[in-house]
Amino acid sequence: MPQPLEHEIAEPRELPPPAPKKGPPLTVVAEGTNVDGRVQVTGDLRVDGEVRGPLLSAGATCEVSPDGTVVVQSARAATLVVHGTLRADDVAARRVMVAAGGALHARVVAAESVEVETGGVLEAELEIGHG
Repeated sequence: MPQPLEHEIAEPRELPPPAPKKGPPLTVVAEGTNVDGRVQVTGDLRVDGEVRGPLLSAGATCEVSPDGTVVVQSARAATLVVHGTLRADDVAARRVMVAAGGALHARVVAAESVEVETGGVLEAELEIGHG
């Protein structure tokens, strides 16, 4: 007659604490994704797809990737980095950067600083010192 197997019951282990958060959370609009409407996030935002709507707002950095397209009435962010295309009536940010190959078309851009790399396009009325 076979002997019953004896099983040891392991003592419960304490799980390690979650890793601390490093910087603001990141929200991604993935390539192939189309968002139509108001987009508002508290942390960083990266647009690899397409966003259309009345408002694009990021509490930290908003980055439009080379394949990203944003068409909105108003864009707000602490830092705005454009590698793709952004069209807006008005843009407000502390810092605006248009990378080579990027294009920012707006009626008004209000910022504390604006940088445009060689090969980048900025078409807007600028209000420097606001942001």
